[in-house]
Amino acid sequence: MAEEDRYSVAEFARRYKLSEKELPAFCELMGVSQDTVLTREEFKGMLARFESSGGVEEPPQPTQEPQREVKEEEVAKEKKQPLSRWAQERKLTRPRVAVLKNAMGWDEQSKITETELQAAINKHLLNKE
Repeated sequence: MAEEDRYSVAEFARRYKLSEKELPAFCELMGVSQDTVLTREEFKGMLARFESSGGVEEPPQPTQEPQREVKEEEVAKEKKQPLSRWAQERKLTRPRVAVLKNAMGWDEQSKITETELQAAINKHLLNKE
């Protein structure tokens, strides 16, 4: 029975869903090679130490930086402009602007974001919610 419970580090890593990117760091930190044969209990102990050392937490860091960049871009897109300027940029006719002003309670100088304008257009001019 004990014979069946012995596998290489690489095999245990595959079975315990340790990614291929994490495997070299795991081997270096634990002082073993991918070909080293261990028992299941030995590998579980090493895996617990590896996870508690923060070795598993390295991959999320690069994904967090691009998310910040996206948020900054979204903020830049969400600038507020007066309704009159949006009407010029979007080439909205005077009757359509009048409908928006009446329905939303806006005036020519009401500062709104593009998202707010699009939501109002969808709801009151295009009847889409």
